[in-house]
Amino acid sequence: PQGFAGDRIPLYCQRRDNTILYPYLNAEDHLLYAAQCYGLPQSRVDEVIDYIGIGDFIHKRTVACSLGMKQLILLALAILNKPAVLVMDEPLNGLDPGNVIRFRQMMLDLVAGGTTILLSSHSLAEIDAVTKHIFSLKNHTIQEEFLLPKGGNHDQQRAEDRYREIYSPTFDQKS
Repeated sequence: PQGFAGDRIPLYCQRRDNTILYPYLNAEDHLLYAAQCYGLPQSRVDEVIDYIGIGDFIHKRTVACSLGMKQLILLALAILNKPAVLVMDEPLNGLDPGNVIRFRQMMLDLVAGGTTILLSSHSLAEIDAVTKHIFSLKNHTIQEEFLLPKGGNHDQQRAEDRYREIYSPTFDQKS
């Protein structure tokens, strides 16, 4: 829609369970269908295929794709329309180490390009790798947290350390 971040679609949510992928279609079919719905040209589909690096399995039916492949297809679908806000739930699940590293860099590139990313993850180390601005839930309340530099040096507080500070009574009670 016009008026919200230019011509960018405001939001895309990536589902972790990949149930939105049709098993009898391949990655290219999914991307072409989404592009048609968004009114995007074939060139945008080709650009996303190259950027995500899914060219090796673009013609493989999703029923035959691994979880990691499906995650990459979902990421391609998520960024196809250049959303202003991207919501992802456990997007690193099923990715091999090389794709985890690439995925982290893609997230940083998207943020640098103006996309806001809300990322849900149980891996605090992954959170540390991509942001220092976190939200956590405590007693059904969202708490905004910034991981600040420790002391006078350039080391950042880790998400795990901050999590322990917030939830230390819970850890002590369950010991």
